Amino acid sequence: MLGDTEPERDCVHCLLVASRVGSNVLFERFYKLRGETTTDSERTTWRRAFHAASSPTLGSAVEEEPYVANHRSHTIVWTTLGGLVLFIAGSGIYDELSLAEILRSVVGLLKTTTKSKAPTEMLFQANLGKFCLTADELLYAGHVEMLDKDAISRHVKLKTAKEKA
Repeated sequence: MLGDTEPERDCVHCLLVASRVGSNVLFERFYKLRGETTTDSERTTWRRAFHAASSPTLGSAVEEEPYVANHRSHTIVWTTLGGLVLFIAGSGIYDELSLAEILRSVVGLLKTTTKSKAPTEMLFQANLGKFCLTADELLYAGHVEMLDKDAISRHVKLKTAKEKA
């Protein structure tokens, strides 16, 4: 039944951006309960789960098409964009549909921050600081703050809705 899940499990657990070739991790953010930290072992487990989810179809993956996999009781959604692979994992109310919507917003934010429709690894790294700010506006403590890329861009620039972005 709806609402029977544990509240601490209703969250996004991880957002990760990797290079498409070589699978180098370029950005990762883990979301845990307040005061908890993610161990190296947990990070490795997530990375392996993401690799296992994407490796069979990565070569033939369609740009910006969401792909879904499961890892234990968590849902993984991943997609490709230019030279990047984006992963997000969640559980509870963050099912494949909501994770795909969040990932769609991440794709839009990546295009905006890199000013490219197909960002490369080098272009992403050049704009990493700006992407970190936008990712923090999108997700806070494993929960969605806002999905509108224009609103997020205004927040990052510290402008109100009345001011031009």
